[in-house]
Amino acid sequence: MSVDGVNKDGGGLTLPEEMQTIHAGENPLDLRPIVRQIMEAENWLLERMPKGQRLVVLLGERHSSLMQSFLWQAVLKAHVENAKRDKSKKFAFGYEANRADLTHIPLELDPHGMTVLLGRAFNARSVKSFREFSRFLLRHGISTSFNDISYKIDGELILIMTENGIAFGITQVPYINQQNPLAAKLIQTHRPDLKGDKIARAVFLKELGDQLHVGHGIALSNHAMVENAMDHMNRTRPPIYIQHCGARHLTGGKDSGYPAHEGLVPLFQEKGFCVLPIKVHSDEIADIHIQGITIHRIPPLYDHEWHHDSVRKLVKGASGGMDLY
Repeated sequence: MSVDGVNKDGGGLTLPEEMQTIHAGENPLDLRPIVRQIMEAENWLLERMPKGQRLVVLLGERHSSLMQSFLWQAVLKAHVENAKRDKSKKFAFGYEANRADLTHIPLELDPHGMTVLLGRAFNARSVKSFREFSRFLLRHGISTSFNDISYKIDGELILIMTENGIAFGITQVPYINQQNPLAAKLIQTHRPDLKGDKIARAVFLKELGDQLHVGHGIALSNHAMVENAMDHMNRTRPPIYIQHCGARHLTGGKDSGYPAHEGLVPLFQEKGFCVLPIKVHSDEIADIHIQGITIHRIPPLYDHEWHHDSVRKLVKGASGGMDLY
């Protein structure tokens, strides 16, 4: 029997207004007040959801923010502790990446053959950050699935004018991999008119031209994440599912380049889940409006190999020695 959220209207629950905005505390590096308020909001929903309904928590981030990586670790750790105390709060985790597109080392995250990412940066996050996040998942035994659509990266040499002269760089352009069986099926189902065309995977490629079908790539990615998450839930049967994603995956619209009904929030709601979307505010995604939680005053602290350990030390100290990777 396949898993769904049971209640086909998505539950109809909306957080009270006072729970929809979280401001980082006096010390914005202290993650504890933020995590506490997230868990309070989640418990508010769990207590009011219809019996048997399942909760999907969406962690919408700006991928290049190292602070958000540490925040999600803290949120996941809180779920680990809850699940130990209460079996009804068992959970599983989905990551916005595709297993087929990653370089791996032979370590399993769970009994279903998932392996740990090691080889290269993805979504503007450093290899160091991915490696450490994977170590965190492994250390805490979190059942994890890489749920994103398969894509390929084409690189091209470009020239950039700087104050110091001409610099060389490589643009990495991600396109949907139409040879991947799931990607091919989703294109046929949702975008059959684009079969054979290049479908860009990321919204920041808008400036390269409409012929790349940018928003369609995000929508297809959303369909893939929902389908793969459902498969993961069928195997693990968790009452709570946590899906990591970029904030523009939460809901569509004009600025995101795809229809609102193909956002992750409505797609999971259509499956009958109660959905709690969470996003960390930044100017770049101020246009994304959700009925969930928006977190303010998180320092951006961009992800880079060189300062991962120093930032982790600062956040760990401010957060009472929290276990961070």
